[in-house]
Amino acid sequence: LSKPVVFFLDDLQWADAYSLHLITTLVTDKAIQNLTFIGCFRDDEVDNTHPLGITLYEIRTRSVAITKIKVNNIIKEDINALISDTFHLSDSFTTSLTDIVHQKTNGNIFCILQFLQSLCDGGLLQWSSVSNSWEFKNSSIEAEFFPHDKVRILVRRILHLPEKTQYALELMSCVGASCLESTLMLFLDENIAINVKKKEMTNIDDKPSQIRKQRNDLLLFFKFAVHEGLIKEEGANYRFSHDHIQFAAYSLIPEDEKILWHLQIGQNVWENASEREKDKVIFIAVDQMNYALGLLESDGQKENLAKLNLRAGEKAMSLSTFSSSALYFDSGIQILGKHQWENNYELSLHLHNYYAEAEYCNGNFSAVGQAAGVILSKAESPSHKVRAYFILIKALCAQNRLDEALNIGIKVLTQLGKQPPSEFSDVPAIYANFNKTASI
Repeated sequence: LSKPVVFFLDDLQWADAYSLHLITTLVTDKAIQNLTFIGCFRDDEVDNTHPLGITLYEIRTRSVAITKIKVNNIIKEDINALISDTFHLSDSFTTSLTDIVHQKTNGNIFCILQFLQSLCDGGLLQWSSVSNSWEFKNSSIEAEFFPHDKVRILVRRILHLPEKTQYALELMSCVGASCLESTLMLFLDENIAINVKKKEMTNIDDKPSQIRKQRNDLLLFFKFAVHEGLIKEEGANYRFSHDHIQFAAYSLIPEDEKILWHLQIGQNVWENASEREKDKVIFIAVDQMNYALGLLESDGQKENLAKLNLRAGEKAMSLSTFSSSALYFDSGIQILGKHQWENNYELSLHLHNYYAEAEYCNGNFSAVGQAAGVILSKAESPSHKVRAYFILIKALCAQNRLDEALNIGIKVLTQLGKQPPSEFSDVPAIYANFNKTASI
């Protein structure tokens, strides 16, 4: 790097294996100069066995200097400085308010900001046009109930919003920390809660114009949460301002209804997406529907969802996200159940073959062997076994088990009616040549 670069990443406790590997590569490569990497994580969620903890240990063993800065709760003096600066009041005047804020929040900056926001919302801390300054009454603020749990704080705040805003936040909380507006409009539907209450998994037959108007109305209520600072609007994307806000919104959905909400959202996303959009929303749609695997009763529903998992897995493979692709293929296999080879032979064959290939890419060779074993025992013809044999041979070679790979290769050629070349008959000699080549 010709110029100094500071690279900052937040919430490293949630980083996946590929991201951690990239970070390790960047900070341990001595050829990379002028790079400062800053990472932020919650140390109460990371121990020595956590992937991030293991990564940090590995980085230290490579003689890379790591400076650890622990961010503690802020002291009373700093709280007073924050309040006096924010509301343009003298620090001596805000001391009494600071004492109350510190008592109720214990100096946690997130709780402090939420508490001050709740005081403004409740009119206990307000601007006076008479005195031309912010005013507050200590006695009223001291009597104000304020929960110490972060999620409960946010639940309390969300419940003060209009009901439709609450509902829109609950819907978005089901799909994750962020969502494109185009995707949000596919499932921003008042009928989801209605269907769940009625235990119906079909869309209410409204006219398209009514549906569009309903979604646009809900979007306006949703944007009220943007105004309130609960959601960040980043171009065409919406993001919860904090993960605790997502947790709080999700906690408002009745526990016994959550799976049905996920199922309805997944179905709405998939059914309402155009053919051109389906590849873009496949992961969200399938992830949502996979929550409800235990609710699927008919063979047709199971087969359709298994096919969607196959499609999602293929898409993930094309993006080289092999861990995700393996999960989709495995989900498809689990959905079809015990009699899948009798009832869905072609689909089962595809799912198992792809699963073996994905796990090969993940380096999970035991899973490759298990999947290949199932295929070889269930496949109806030698030609249907070739793909499994091929990935099995690759996995054996990757483990330096070359003699086993060679034996399987000869066996496959024989099964296909192809006579191996005569020089292949002397397996020990071939293996000796492999070792000789490898040592060069």
